[in-house]
Amino acid sequence: MTGFARATGEVSLESKTLSYVWEIRSLNNKGLDIRSRLPSWLESLEQTIRAEIKAKIFRGSITANLTLKSAENTQNLSINHDVLEQAVAAASLIQEKLPTAQPASTDGILSVRGLISVAESDLTDEEKELLSRNLIQSLQQALASLCDARSDEGKALFNLLTGHLNEISRLLKLAKNEAETATEALRTRLYDQVNSLVGDAVSEERLAQEVTLLAVKADIREELDRLDAHLASAKTLLREREPVGRKLDFLIQELNREANTLCSKAHNLELKNIGLSMKATIDQMREQVQNVQ
Repeated sequence: MTGFARATGEVSLESKTLSYVWEIRSLNNKGLDIRSRLPSWLESLEQTIRAEIKAKIFRGSITANLTLKSAENTQNLSINHDVLEQAVAAASLIQEKLPTAQPASTDGILSVRGLISVAESDLTDEEKELLSRNLIQSLQQALASLCDARSDEGKALFNLLTGHLNEISRLLKLAKNEAETATEALRTRLYDQVNSLVGDAVSEERLAQEVTLLAVKADIREELDRLDAHLASAKTLLREREPVGRKLDFLIQELNREANTLCSKAHNLELKNIGLSMKATIDQMREQVQNVQ
C-alpha cells in the first residue's frame, strides 16, 4: 500500500539542541523492502529502525529518511575526501565513456551518500543515547501515522476487492445455470458428431460409451466447484485482521487457473464468454491484491 507520514521533534542536549524530521514513504511491493537514509554517524540505529518497521508493516517498499540539524545552526560540516575523489573520478569516467551524458553537477556530487556529514565529535555517549531514544520514539509516531494512512486505503481496497469477488460469484452462478441446461444438448451434439464419423463401424453400446467419455471430459462441474471454494476462501481472508496479501496472491492464481480451464472446456459460446469475463475480473484483482498487506 502507498502512504506517507512525517514526524518532527527536538531534543535538548547539554552541548546543543538538535531538531529532526522523519519522513516515511510506502509503495507497493510483493514483499517487504526497507531502505533508510540517516546521517553517517547514526547508521548504528539502522537495525533498530528495521526492527521497528518490521513490527508494524509486513509488505511494501518502505523508505525512511531522517534529517537532523542543530537548532542553533552551529553544526560543523565535514567532507569525506576519499569519497569525494571517488565520486569525481566516477563522474569523469562516465563522461569519457558516454560523451552525450550530462556533465556531473556540484549538486549531484554533493548528494553522494557519505560525502558530507555533520560533525558529531562533540556529543558525549550519554547525549548520543538520549538522542537515539528520542529518534526512535519519533519514528514510532511516524510509523503509527503511516499505518493509519494505509488502513484508510485498506478500507477502500476492501470494498473494491469485495465488489470483484461478488462479480465473479455472479458469473459463476451464470456458468452453473448454463452448464446444467446445456448438458443434454452437449450429449446430443457429441453423439451426432461421433456417429457421423464412425457410422456403423461400432455398436450402439460402444458409441454410447465413447460419447459418455467425451461428455465427462467436457464436464466443468469440478472447475465450478473449485471456483466456488476459492471464492469462499478469498471472502474469508478479506475479513481477517492478520496480513493476508500472500495468501490472496495464491488464491488469485488458483482462480485464474480454473477460469482458464473453464474457457478451454466451454462447449458453447455462452460459457466461453462467461469464462472470459471471469478472467478479466480476476486480472483486475491480481493488480489490486499487490496493495494488500
